[in-house]
Amino acid sequence: YPLERSQAYYSDVLDRLRSTPGISDASVSSGGALSGFDGRASVRYEGGVRDVRLNAIDDHYFRTLGIPILAGRGFHATEVPHAQHGVVLNMALARQLFGSDHAAIGRLVTLMAGRASFERLVVGVVENTADVDPRDRSTPAAYIPVGDSPLLVVHVRTTTEAASLVPLVRQTVTSVDARVPLLGIGTIEGRRWHVLQ
Repeated sequence: YPLERSQAYYSDVLDRLRSTPGISDASVSSGGALSGFDGRASVRYEGGVRDVRLNAIDDHYFRTLGIPILAGRGFHATEVPHAQHGVVLNMALARQLFGSDHAAIGRLVTLMAGRASFERLVVGVVENTADVDPRDRSTPAAYIPVGDSPLLVVHVRTTTEAASLVPLVRQTVTSVDARVPLLGIGTIEGRRWHVLQ
């Protein structure tokens, strides 16, 4: 899809998933949740520069994955399509940069990814997660609104045993457009087991 069409595609996918029996919520992100995608960036602030894991997310991401917001807030739905200039830090990064979760709220940081550099306002702090290695929750991480990224990971939270819904999730996603390839589908527990082997 051209970029302007990708937002509509993912919006349709999420709407259908959220109305599917057995699914309580759905979200998209550029990586995270043991997906195998590990974005990297640097954060510049008053005290220096830190390397971080960078994940572009939508407004349902923290709720879908059960990640607690410790201070401030997550993103609003209106911020996500236009990748507006907020950033959410994980606890590890907020405490490294500003000493505490609440001290980070309202502060400005500069994110640097590749040749791009942009200033962001810290709007929230969330619990640390094990996005790449289930044994490591200490990696500093930053989250930005997903915007119009053409390749995203879709997450669903289920109200029943997750593995039993894999065929239904596959069918729901392909019903939007069967030409779009699914690069992989599985449960968080399955991915955790695979990584630890």
